[in-house]
Amino acid sequence: MDIGKFLNDAGSFEEIVEKIADLAKDRSETATTDLSGFLLVKDQNTYDKFSIPALACRGVLDRGRDGVRLLAALIDKAEGRILPATIVESLWFAAHGELDPITGMRQGVQLPSVLQAKPTPETISAAREAFREFVIQAQNDHDKFELLVHFMNSNSMKSVIAPVTADTLRTEVFQIIRESSIKITKTLLDEYEQLLSQGLNEETYQQFLSSNPVLLDPLASRVIPKQPLGLEFKTDYVIQRLDNQYFAVEIEKPHDFLFTKADDFSAGFTHAFGQVIDFLEWVDTHAEYARHHMPGISSPRGVLVMGMRTTFSPSQAAKLKRLCINTPNIEVLTFDDLLERGRTLYSNIHRSAGVNAEGKG
Repeated sequence: MDIGKFLNDAGSFEEIVEKIADLAKDRSETATTDLSGFLLVKDQNTYDKFSIPALACRGVLDRGRDGVRLLAALIDKAEGRILPATIVESLWFAAHGELDPITGMRQGVQLPSVLQAKPTPETISAAREAFREFVIQAQNDHDKFELLVHFMNSNSMKSVIAPVTADTLRTEVFQIIRESSIKITKTLLDEYEQLLSQGLNEETYQQFLSSNPVLLDPLASRVIPKQPLGLEFKTDYVIQRLDNQYFAVEIEKPHDFLFTKADDFSAGFTHAFGQVIDFLEWVDTHAEYARHHMPGISSPRGVLVMGMRTTFSPSQAAKLKRLCINTPNIEVLTFDDLLERGRTLYSNIHRSAGVNAEGKG
């Protein structure tokens, strides 16, 4: 069936609804293929381009677990934003035993019973699994991540008519991400704090942060240690975040000093800061080579981790703050900054999940 031709030739919206309902009731492979077609071809009618794919999703969901699997597979195939976002939205509501409230539904249209049937327990279970899998995949897939953000924003705007609130969506997505990728625990933070109290070599701290990149960036999707930049430089790390932003990271030691006794920046700090500048300049100058080794990299930011903030005087803290304001593409963090940020992240995650943050990690 040529879905695009059918949509163009259809005499009325009611005719389209009837066709989707007929295909939903028909369990043949051909009918399933045709029903899927409504999720791959966008209707040119501005008024119906939201409602038609939503109705098609309802028809596919009526196939139970097999329908859920089909919808999940169609996310990657559907073009644009409306079609894949509608599929994700349908899976989300099905995971809560509800039907997606259709945006732009024409007044007075009576939907056939097959398009009003609430998800069965089997469908609900499968949809929960599919939605969770989508969120996990989105953490390492730039397109899916953008789609997830788009879906969450659009769901917030229609939360007034939605049977499941936007707050529920945010909470559950956050919990999935927390459980699947933000691996931060009280034990980890305590171990890191203990390491900071010891005068260990630079490599020890580099290895610990490489194994626990959440301390450097909670949204890190990939950490590349010792990334060569041609023959000239080698970073301690390059971090690729979920939003596809790259960070070049230079790690020194907790017991290194950023300032001299005269409150000038130390030679060690000036050298390390200069290295980060060199990294960023090299990527900009060798953009094609850089993208070959780090796909999608463009105008990366820099991070320097060095020293302990507890050793700063008020004037030194103010001077470093002014430097960071004047060089916004490079973030200077101390090792105890990472600890403080980690404890704040841990506390916020567990507060959102309704867990006592003082409990064991």
